[in-house]
Amino acid sequence: RRRIAAFTPGALMASVPAADCDGALYLNVGHTDMDVAGLAAWVNRCNLRAVYMIHDLIPLTHPEYCTPHAHVRHRGRVHAVLQSASGIIANSHSTAKAIRHYASHKGLRVPPVHSAWLGGAELRPGMIDQEKPESYFVCLGTIEGRKNHLTLLRAWRRLISARGRASPHLVIIGKAGYQSDSVLSMIRECPDLASHVRFLPTCSDIELADWIAGARAVLFPSFAEGFGLPLVESMQLGTPVIASNLPCFREVGEGIPLLLDPNDDLAWQAAIEAFLGPCADRNRQLAALKTYRAPTWDEHFEQLEPWLAALAELPRVQIAS
Repeated sequence: RRRIAAFTPGALMASVPAADCDGALYLNVGHTDMDVAGLAAWVNRCNLRAVYMIHDLIPLTHPEYCTPHAHVRHRGRVHAVLQSASGIIANSHSTAKAIRHYASHKGLRVPPVHSAWLGGAELRPGMIDQEKPESYFVCLGTIEGRKNHLTLLRAWRRLISARGRASPHLVIIGKAGYQSDSVLSMIRECPDLASHVRFLPTCSDIELADWIAGARAVLFPSFAEGFGLPLVESMQLGTPVIASNLPCFREVGEGIPLLLDPNDDLAWQAAIEAFLGPCADRNRQLAALKTYRAPTWDEHFEQLEPWLAALAELPRVQIAS
């Protein structure tokens, strides 16, 4: 940041007002400043074709799990992209469908949309020796309202009440985010959970791989997701998954995970108890995971590059000034 700050004044003084880029592609894949008016104007002046990646529409479809600022900011991003993009990359068919539905509902144009699954990290278990409980489950992801950790904590309280010391452990891996107070307070202040729930706000990739690989299952009780990369990474490590019955999990899970209603606490508890032993669904997943192939970054770009080349042949979007 210091080097950029030092470089910027000279670059601005030396720069020309606009360069004619002859319809070259401008790619923005990180939701960065998509809603800034100057960006669309710059794309227009420089004769560029803008292509943006939209990772999800959660602040628009589930505003109850986001701050008012996040809702307004994401609405600005999505509207700007729909109005000015030459193309949109979606991380899943589920996200692409949500984009088209939102645009249709709002009466906005729909640029060409292409979905391409993301490649995950190459997690490798067994590279370290760390102390772990004999029987445990992992919940992986930022602690925030939409991730629905409270369903798991309520299930664990009932498990501990019924099974006592023989209860499985729950390892929650992820940093605290928006609406995490009730989850952290319950972990911290509930005596029944103290001995069977572990919270890891930070974790290296090596440690993460080791935790996932040794778990009875990885749990994703989310209310809303756009893709589900941790789910894919868990299956890549051969670990069974219990997840919410969401469109993106149905898509990227390819029929392998056990999918449950995120509002059905008792169903989650029953599934967790069943997965403690050699239950039929866990055995089904273990068999399916032996031949599972996770999406790769090579496949991601093999899908995208022909589509991007075709976009370059289309008339450039004219953005109203």
